[in-house]
Amino acid sequence: MKQAPVVSIALLGLCASAFAVTPASVQFVGSLQQDGATPVTFDIQIPSGQTAKLELGDGHVLAFATSGSSGNPDKTTVLLTDASGKQLHSQTIPDAGLASTSFSYSICNGKTRFMSPAPEDMPSCARQ
Repeated sequence: MKQAPVVSIALLGLCASAFAVTPASVQFVGSLQQDGATPVTFDIQIPSGQTAKLELGDGHVLAFATSGSSGNPDKTTVLLTDASGKQLHSQTIPDAGLASTSFSYSICNGKTRFMSPAPEDMPSCARQ
């Protein structure tokens, strides 16, 4: 009999997560550093259900698709491409209620490293 309340609470938690409220927008905060150069930083808000591209000064492009956008009913995606359009990395965040995320990219000698959450200090290429 004492286990019944625990089971009820667990089921209530599962039901609540299934009906997560989609936020009005999603905040993306992070940086991209290539071969030890000064990192390019970004802090962008994208309305839920929308897509956007952020062209970074070094030619890289970050493409965002928030939860509710075409093809993303319950997830958020981030795609990094280089100046030629070659895909370097793709990340899916399976959380319809995502309001904010942080991540960083480090590109050293042609190899892309994704870090989330974004570290306070970017590792040097020598430490990778």
